[in-house]
Formats: sequence, C-alpha cells, structure tokens
Amino acid sequence: AAAADDPRAKGFARLPPDGPSGKLYALLVVPIYAPKPEIVAWIGLALPIDHQFASDLKEDARLEVTFYFGASGDLLPVESTLPEGVVRPVAPSSIDADMSDVAVAGESYVTAYRPLRPLITPGRAAIALQRSLEAELAPSLLLENFLLILLLASLGVAAFIAPMFASNLSRP
Repeated sequence: AAAADDPRAKGFARLPPDGPSGKLYALLVVPIYAPKPEIVAWIGLALPIDHQFASDLKEDARLEVTFYFGASGDLLPVESTLPEGVVRPVAPSSIDADMSDVAVAGESYVTAYRPLRPLITPGRAAIALQRSLEAELAPSLLLENFLLILLLASLGVAAFIAPMFASNLSRP
C-alpha cells in the first residue's frame, strides 16, 4: 500500500501467493510517522482466515460465513461454517450480486456477498454472509399462527354472543 494512496490499509492476502498450500489472511497495515507526514515504517497485523475465525464470526453475527478466493476465474471456498460438501456448489460466479436466495442442501438461504479488497496478492476474494430463510421467517410464522388463532377465537365468541344481543334488540 502506497503512503500517498491510503495511509491505513486493510484487505486480504493469500500467503504464499502461489500453490495449493496458500492460506487467506486478513491484513491491517498502519504507518508510523516521525514526524508527520513522513512515514518511517509500517506496522502490520495478519489474522488467518481459518475455521476458528469463521466460527467466531458466525457466533458474533449469528450468520453462516463463507470465505471465497480465486486467483483467476471461479471463486472457490476457502473456509466456511457450512458443511464442506454443500459449499462448493453454491460458490458465486460473480461477487457483484448484493443479496440473493441460494439453495444449500435443500434449504433456502438469504445470502449477501461482499468483495474483500486485495492488498498484496493478485486475485479476488469475497465473504458470503448467509442466514437460513426458514430461521429468518420463524418469528413471523409464529406471529401469523397466533393472529390466526386469535381471529378464529374472536369469530367464535362473536358468533356465540351475537344471537343474545339480537334477541334483546328485537324484543319490544
């Protein structure tokens, strides 16, 4: 990251960049000034994007999390909180889509794709945040069922009380 472009840089890198053993890292790079605006050094922090990182993110956000990377062509899953067999078929062909419904193992998931900015590694990376549509709609379905029962009970009470009111109104 160049000092003139962005004095604080954040993004991702695949280290080592070539080969199948490369791992994805979240990077944060911050300049050290002496005096400002002269940058004398950079300090960086690299967090591995591994299963523990994805699981922690899932626990905090209550969402399924999948990280994708592609040096060229298709994006392939790197880490995910979803079962391994169902992640590859739902890999995005494009990370331009904002929100979409994705079928995962026969269940519908609301999915938001967000691109990750590369710092030192060529390629594309993205994060997919997913929540089961069934889990998302469960509170609404409970409310719908409660309101339906309330409606039926109200109609039953009204049907029971209506003849009594009608007989009182029709007598002289």
